[in-house]
Amino acid sequence: TRRLSRILALPATGTRHAGGMPSFLLRLVHAAMALLFLFAATLQFNDADALPWIAMYVAAAVPCVLVVIGRPRRALAIGVGVIAVLWSG
Repeated sequence: TRRLSRILALPATGTRHAGGMPSFLLRLVHAAMALLFLFAATLQFNDADALPWIAMYVAAAVPCVLVVIGRPRRALAIGVGVIAVLWSG
């Protein structure tokens, strides 16, 4: 379990991430993605089966917002991704 927790943990806020990308740039990209996911959720309101799509887009935005506020949860992001892939059929 220690190895698994090490794999799922992201570096601390002030460190550089994979590829040497500064955490500020990574947060900026996550902020943009969160806004895009939330915008996509708002576009679903006139759809016949809006609720599942809205839930999926909001769920995808949550890990992005957590990175922006400095509390990243890689396991949550992986979980949302797995659910999206399984749901896509």
